Formats: sequence, C-alpha cells, structure tokens
Amino acid sequence: MTPTPEALRDHGYFSWLDVRFAKTMARLSKTEDPLAILGAAVASRYAMHGHVCADLRALGGTKIRMPEGGTIEELSWPDLEPWLETLRKIPMVGSLASGDPVSPLVLDAAGRLYLTRYWLYEKRLAGQIVERSIRPAQGVNPALLDEGLERLFSTRPDAPDAAQREAARVAVTRKMAVISGGPGTGKTSTVVKILVLLLEQAAAKNGGFPRVSMVAPTGKAAVRLDESVTDALDQKGGVVIDCEERIRDLIRKVTAGTIHRTLGTNPRTPTSFRHGTDTPLGADVVIVDEASMVDLPLMTKLFDAVRSEASLILLGDRDQLVSVEVGAVLGDICNTGGADPEKHPDGPGIWDCITNLTHSFRFSAEEGIGRLARAINEGNADAAIDCLESDKWPDVRLIEMGAAKTVPDKIEPLIRDHYGAYLDEEDPQKRLEAQGTFRILCAHRRGPTGVGTINPLVERVLSHRLDRRRDRLWYEGRPIIITRNDYQLDLFNGDVGVIGRDGEHSGSLRAFFPGKKTSYLPARLPPHETVFAMTAHKSQGSEYDHVLILLPEERSPIVTRELLYTAVTRSRKSVTLCAGKDVVRAAVCAPVRRSSGLREELWGVG
Repeated sequence: MTPTPEALRDHGYFSWLDVRFAKTMARLSKTEDPLAILGAAVASRYAMHGHVCADLRALGGTKIRMPEGGTIEELSWPDLEPWLETLRKIPMVGSLASGDPVSPLVLDAAGRLYLTRYWLYEKRLAGQIVERSIRPAQGVNPALLDEGLERLFSTRPDAPDAAQREAARVAVTRKMAVISGGPGTGKTSTVVKILVLLLEQAAAKNGGFPRVSMVAPTGKAAVRLDESVTDALDQKGGVVIDCEERIRDLIRKVTAGTIHRTLGTNPRTPTSFRHGTDTPLGADVVIVDEASMVDLPLMTKLFDAVRSEASLILLGDRDQLVSVEVGAVLGDICNTGGADPEKHPDGPGIWDCITNLTHSFRFSAEEGIGRLARAINEGNADAAIDCLESDKWPDVRLIEMGAAKTVPDKIEPLIRDHYGAYLDEEDPQKRLEAQGTFRILCAHRRGPTGVGTINPLVERVLSHRLDRRRDRLWYEGRPIIITRNDYQLDLFNGDVGVIGRDGEHSGSLRAFFPGKKTSYLPARLPPHETVFAMTAHKSQGSEYDHVLILLPEERSPIVTRELLYTAVTRSRKSVTLCAGKDVVRAAVCAPVRRSSGLREELWGVG
C-alpha cells in the first residue's frame, strides 16, 4: 500500500518539516496528486539527512525501510514508472536542462529528485571540476621538476614514497590535484614538497613567487595544518625537505585559515561570501585540507572563488566521515564505493588528477591500529573483531560493553589513568599540549554513551582533582570546545582550549587556545562545551596518543564504517573500544551511502 506523508510522519520516517514542505509546494503548484506530494516530502527528507538528491530508482516499488533497520509493515513506495510520470507532469518539478521554468524540485533523466538549489550546486561544481581536471599547468620546466622530484623523493618505483612523488608531479603539472590518504600516509609533507617545487619553478622564471592560500573547513583543522607544515619544515618525524633556506622561509610565512574566513563571510548572511566568481581570491595556489568534511554548497562556492589560472589541491581521506551537511564530495570525486574505483572512461578526466596514498609511515604491519583500520575499511568484520580480541596487538583492545549502565564502572579506571598527565600540569599552555595524550570519542551526543552523559561522568570521576564547585560553570582545568564561529575574537567552531589561571591577569580564570597570543575572559567566549569527551565527527583533523571509543548499546544508523574508521585512526599509539561485538560488526558492514549525481557526472557511473 502506498502511504501518505502523514502516515510516514506518524511512523517517524518523515519530520513535521518534510510534510509541511510537501504540502506547501503542492498548494503553490495547485496540485493534489498524492504521488507528487509524497515525492516532495521524500526530496525534503533526503536533503535533511545529507543526500544531494533522492534516488527514486532505488525506492520505487520497494518496502519502506526505517533508518535504524527493518521495514514498515504493509507500506511500500509507489511503483517507479507511474511515480516518475506523475512528477514529470506537475509544475513544482522541472528539468532546468531542458529550459523549463525554475521550479522548487528537479527530476533528472536518471530518476533522481533534487531540491533545485542542490541540483544547481551539483551541476556547477561538476562543470568546474571537469574543466580544471583536463587543464595542464603552463610554463612548467620539466628538467627542473625532475631534478626536484629526485632530490625530495626516493627514485625507486617501489619506494614507500612513490605515490607521494606521483602526487607531487600531478600537482605541479596540472591545475587540479586530489591527494587522498589515511593518517600517517604523508599528505602534509607531500604538500610541503609540492610548494617547494612550485616555488622553485617560479624562481627559475624570475616572475615572482606564487601567492599561496591554505584553508580547512574548521579552525581546529586549520591550526593542525599549520602545525603539520611547520613540523615538516623542521624535519620532525624524519621527513627531509631539501631546499634553499629562502624557499623554506617563504613557506613558513604561509598560514592556514578557515574556508569561511578566507572567502569572507558576511556575519549577517553567513551563506554568502565576499569572494566568488566575480571577485575571486588573489591566490595562485589554493590548498584545501580535510576536504572530506566540506559539503557540496561550500565546495562549490570555494571552486567559484578560485581563479581559473590558479592551482587547486584537495587533501583528505576518502574513507573518513563525510560532511555533516549535504553531500559526500571528496568520495564522489574519488569514486569511493564504486564497483571498481580505478576503472574510468577513456580519455582525460578527474582520474588523471587523483593520487591515493596507501603506505602508512605511522602504523607498521605489525601494529594493531593499522590492521584494525584496514579491516574496517575493507568491510571485514571478522578480521576487525579478531584484531581487537587478539593478544598479538596490544595497542588495540575491546571492552565488551554489556548493559549501558555498566559503562561507568568499565571506563572509570581509564579516565583516571589517562587524564592523570593532563591534570598533573598546572601551566595552561602545558595543559593544552597534554590534551593531545588522550580523548574519549563518542558516536552520539545523547544517550548513556553520548557526550552529554560522559562529560559529566568524567567531571565526577576527577572531581577530587578539579577545583570545581557544584554551581561553578568555569573551573581550572576544564577543557572546552567552541561550537560557533566568532570572527571578532578569532575563535572558530572546533577550536579546543582550556580554562586556567593567567598570571598576567592576577591569576584570574581565563580561556587559553593553541596558537593564540592572548587569553580570553570565559564570559566573553562564543558558545562552547566541556570536551573531556567529543563526538567522532568533531574529532576529525585531530590526533591523540590514546583514544577510548564508546559505541551505543544497540545498533544505530549513526554508527557506520566511516565513523568507526575515523575514530580508530585518531590514535597514534593505542585504541580501546568499548562496545558490543554485534554493534562493531554492524558498523563495519554499514558504509555511508549518500545519493548524488556528482560521481556520474565525473566518472560516467552512478
């Protein structure tokens, strides 16, 4: 039986907003057709859940499946062809490609139903990517490039950095490059070497050095990018950057900023920017880190703002969590999840611009973290469980959760042990550094294993060492995370700091953040939260020596392969996973799938 939007709302499938949107669109287009109203509600729901479109081909005639699993008894989606035929006839659905008037919904030839603005974003971005991907860089000195590649990378074809070398060649010789790789595969050090090569090319032409802009989706990711570039230049971790000191000095002067700040956000209209197609950025080279976190609208606006003559380099991990908002742009660009991600049509295309770094310089084959991450990525639940339970790899272990009410007893010893080093430090700056030793990562914000429950638990466990009164909001040692951008204070969503006593302000309580020369009055801070524990989404772009991962007692649509992989790979030394085996198995076998037409536009496959 075909359901009404109201019936699906009562079952919890549609939200009140989905139904209201569909009814409003029907009223404005003067239609009462139930198939049309149902289609509008579906388009709204899919957009609210991060999809660029609703793929009606995958829905037509099937049982209606709930996100948490299972189907709604006796309810099915309409048969595909009558549904599509109805949608093609009504005024609220159009096809802009065929010259139809602008309408709130677009139905493409492949049966994908879009909110029009996302259809426009997708088409615009696809066109820009295709145009950039086939354009070679001009004026490259091949002999100088070969000499630089031999100096900065190994020359053996089977060397661990062979893929990095190829990525550098692509970035110098093309106007667009995509470098994907997991933690420890050398993405940042590769980019530093790319900058060396680009600056050397410019020096040989005596035409002035290129202007470089490094951006990231969050303030925290931007700070981390700055730190990684500095570490690479200082040859920490054994990476050798062999170049002239003047080249090194020029790279040191490049600082990373958020995408929003770089594009020039208008505080009154945060979705519009000062820089765009008509007023592009002045940069000659734009480097985008943590590209997997960038949603479709923001990535489109960033591409709009990059001059056609400039080089664009995307860095990210195609296997990491997708953006919180609409789209999975990096995954679509890299053809993640395709039957054969390396297969592509004949001729030039985006595939010529992509390099996937697979060799990990952080995790050896003998380490459990690397093995566990690979098993998760490959969807091999048995291998993941074996790795967690085996004594061969002491750097990863599984604590069987059991009932959620038993979680506090199981994790309290870990909280006391691992937060000890953090609390031992009295200087706020040293406490900031000590935050990198341990973090609790949760899948949910709410519930028995959510951030909202675990942070108060940590405060209670550590209460004998924290100077915190019951009614005191700010206390010495409280770690905090900013949740809303504040451009006046130069603090951004995702920035992590600590409350401590400032000797320059009579020992009063102030907030300290990495890379900031000043401390802040706590009362002046933008919205923020305690962050002994954070969600796996918020942890993207961060690294910790030790990670404790908490999954819910029951299976959840939020707990996916990408979430588990992201959480595990935040760790440098050890991972403790507190979860039931069935929940771990379900997560490993549940990759994120977001409906989109971008992959087909770029690769010719859906």
